Amino acid sequence: MKRLADIIHKLWAREPIRFLVTGGCNTAFNYGLFALLLWALKPEASLLAAAQMSALRFVGKHYYVVVNWIAWFFTVPVSAYTMRRFVFRREGSYPRQVLRAYGVYLLPQLFASSVLAFCVQVLGFPALVGQLVTVCVSTAISYIGNKFFTFRSSFS
Repeated sequence: MKRLADIIHKLWAREPIRFLVTGGCNTAFNYGLFALLLWALKPEASLLAAAQMSALRFVGKHYYVVVNWIAWFFTVPVSAYTMRRFVFRREGSYPRQVLRAYGVYLLPQLFASSVLAFCVQVLGFPALVGQLVTVCVSTAISYIGNKFFTFRSSFS
């Protein structure tokens, strides 16, 4: 048992491992919130899809992208906290780190929204499957952005 604890301790000492584990938990939280909001907002979305105004109709037909943005908005501060605490182990102004995290996660989020729409509209995937595809795409981008921008020690 001690040998296993030593192996886990050595692995946890490596920043990329901490990033993957913490990011996996953050991703699970985001995906769970996405699924919950998708389920909760689907009835309203179908009403919007039948609306007379073209903008509302567009939102109703692509509500999964809107839900993706809502989930993103609420999970970025959680992600910033866990990355700060467990991965990069940085002090400094948490509100500033959250704002920088929004900046870092914005590009992957824009890209993920496009991938999600492509998966649903072109490939015919369910929104939940399309969301899984977006996770794979944005992981590397967010690691580099967090490491070299959000939690760069000269910012703290």
